[in-house]
Amino acid sequence: MARTTIEEGEKDEVNPWLERTQWQPYLGEDDERVGESKEGEEGDDDNSSNNKQREAERLTKIQKACLHFCIELLDQFVTRREYDSALVCALAVLGVKQDGWKGPEQYPPVLSAMIKVARFMVVQQALELSEPFEEDKFGGDDAYESDGSANASRPGKRGCSQFVARMMDRFMVRGSHGPMQWMLDLRTYGLKIHYNTTSRGHVEWKGHDEVLYKSLQFNMAQFRSMIHGLITESRRLLVEDLLFFDGRHAHETPKIPWQSLRDNCL
Repeated sequence: MARTTIEEGEKDEVNPWLERTQWQPYLGEDDERVGESKEGEEGDDDNSSNNKQREAERLTKIQKACLHFCIELLDQFVTRREYDSALVCALAVLGVKQDGWKGPEQYPPVLSAMIKVARFMVVQQALELSEPFEEDKFGGDDAYESDGSANASRPGKRGCSQFVARMMDRFMVRGSHGPMQWMLDLRTYGLKIHYNTTSRGHVEWKGHDEVLYKSLQFNMAQFRSMIHGLITESRRLLVEDLLFFDGRHAHETPKIPWQSLRDNCL
């Protein structure tokens, strides 16, 4: 009986353990075929699908050039003033709006988006450096490092995390004297102003019973009419869509003793 306690899953059922470990896509083996020989046709189909997936994941030459250009913009060292950096100049253009300049309420989100995209680019660049494809796997020494010991003839391959750490320390943190430091500092300054400044009110009164809210203008009679319409629509949804009563049998809905209801205060 104990043998049937845990049933073997179907062949196409997702295995949570293998999904978490990612052994199957990394090793290129099915979970039931590790250590066993593959059948010829199915093996060829798997290899063909894997090759197509790798081809789709490759960056084109123009994409690689754009990625390298963006990394070079992030890696520019500021020596005199921030606006010697091309990226800082481009970010200044994003601070212009139709009637003036974007303030601390509007510009920090722009900087946050740029910082997030820059981090994605760093990860993509690290992947490009740490995972060469078949044709350049053995060409060049860019993705290898040596400690200068007796085993220098066996270079150690750098992984993605090493490249990410190297680029992060070089130009993605404060103290790097680059565009990223300018973005981080300006975003912190803008958020401090935003959270320590009282926002102007948007509700104003005009005359005896007229209310102005941003670009909206209405009087109290219109406001009461809106509330009554909202109550009527809510009652209709409750009766027809929730209790499944039509309009003719709405009087048959159970009465709720609202006046006798009390909150259970502790």
